[in-house]
Amino acid sequence: MDAGASHVTLQEASLDASDPTRALEFYMFALFSASRPARVVASLAIAGGLTLGLSACSQVTTDIYYAPSDGTRVTLPTNTLEVINLMILTSDNGNAVLVGAIHNRTTESNTATITATDGSIDKTFTVDGGATLNLYKDGEPVTLTGFTAKAGSAVEAAFSDAQGTSQTIHIPVFDGDLPEYQEYLPTAAQ
Repeated sequence: MDAGASHVTLQEASLDASDPTRALEFYMFALFSASRPARVVASLAIAGGLTLGLSACSQVTTDIYYAPSDGTRVTLPTNTLEVINLMILTSDNGNAVLVGAIHNRTTESNTATITATDGSIDKTFTVDGGATLNLYKDGEPVTLTGFTAKAGSAVEAAFSDAQGTSQTIHIPVFDGDLPEYQEYLPTAAQ
């Protein structure tokens, strides 16, 4: 291309993938100097390139770690134990039940302790290596008597393992307003 030329000819603007400047010259030539179909093709190529480039910058939402339900999900910093969908279901009679699961991420048996700062929960569970303990279905439900927190609140608690690693968690409190929780509500007989 002549240094003094103010325009680019089609031959001069031939597409060379190894030279981004030449590729841009080609697209600019197609946009401003060519026929309408060539401008449309060039516009679509630019739009497609921008779309592909910008979509590559977006975070994939399935890569985001989150609790897909109403309960809380927390993994200890040492990656030994994890609470999954932990929540408290309460009834009007002052009884409540702890629902959720504790997963042991190690190959060794471990002890999980959940202790509420208000004293309403002080429970210890043994979880085998690689196992998940369902707090409602694996054994007797974990009942809490004299429970005073109301539905819609959260109970602050410490979640810890046998090695002493601890993390503060907030356990949401629900009642029987949601039909899917009614069968798990504690009764006066529990």
